[in-house]
Amino acid sequence: MMLDELLHRFDNERFEVSVAFLEDGTWPERLRAEGFDVSVVPQTRWRDLRNVREVTEGLADVIRRNGIDLVHASGNRPLLCATLAAKRAKTPIVWVVFDALVGF
Repeated sequence: MMLDELLHRFDNERFEVSVAFLEDGTWPERLRAEGFDVSVVPQTRWRDLRNVREVTEGLADVIRRNGIDLVHASGNRPLLCATLAAKRAKTPIVWVVFDALVGF
């Protein structure tokens, strides 16, 4: 995975890396075990606007609390909340496109 590759190639002397996931699981658990700072902000349903707002606010809190300088959103699913959270926290965002957005 691209993000996993990035995480393991960062110069730990120069950068502190924090990772936020929209669900817990084996990958977040593995990264925690490897010493990465991992947050989970649960996303339940994309069509539930209340949950989108909660996830956005949760991610913005993670960004602020960790002093994040740059947000990297990987894939289409996190795009909406990560973009809104980064904007709310006044932090730049980079988004990696894996699949073309259809219908836009």
